[in-house]
Amino acid sequence: MKNLSSPAEIALQQLGEHLQIARKSRRWTQAEVQARTGLSRVTIRRIEQGYPGVTMGNLATLLALYGRVEALAHIIEPEQDLLALNFDLPRRIRQSRKEYDNDF
Repeated sequence: MKNLSSPAEIALQQLGEHLQIARKSRRWTQAEVQARTGLSRVTIRRIEQGYPGVTMGNLATLLALYGRVEALAHIIEPEQDLLALNFDLPRRIRQSRKEYDNDF
């Protein structure tokens, strides 16, 4: 697994903690979450610990259980990405043939 930057690690740990709080505030055990989602208890534990190797699908499944899956679509909305708004959106992004051939 690639090393993540410290801000990314911190964000994943915070997200995991928030998911754990959401589960506990509903008084659900990991076994109950497993029964409701089909995720393994190991996967649930890893998500709650902020492990970076879990799939986005598993994270989305857990967010859906807590009624927050729509938040994923709003994480980096183009209208809110101030840096991107300063540039014109290209029609296509690809390497030129010359750059591609030099990669090998």
